[in-house]
Amino acid sequence: MTGRRQAPGAEPWNTDTQLALDAGVRRLVTALNAHGFQTSDSGDGRSKWLDGSADETCLDIPHVAIGLKAAHQIIVESQRLLAVLDALALPGTEFQVQATYDPRDHSAVIMVYGLADGALRP
Repeated sequence: MTGRRQAPGAEPWNTDTQLALDAGVRRLVTALNAHGFQTSDSGDGRSKWLDGSADETCLDIPHVAIGLKAAHQIIVESQRLLAVLDALALPGTEFQVQATYDPRDHSAVIMVYGLADGALRP
């Protein structure tokens, strides 16, 4: 995916992979990986426009994509993700969690929309 920085997925999680993330979702993506979620794409909805690297694939809102190895766990993992996000986010913060399953290739993705580092508890 051009224009978007990829989170580490199966790669080792280290300082270099953290620094490659958009600054506005770096803490969020790091926390999700620490909770065992395998993030695959993320963006803060502004960095790419500020540095001139935005293209038609970039979203203009904060987002994090999480891939699932076992698609049948989409409901359980979505509920677990929501519990983690509720604990991380400041009270009253609004965001969305959406889960998608594609029966053609048996892939499952959970998306978080509208939550950035500025809305996380210290």
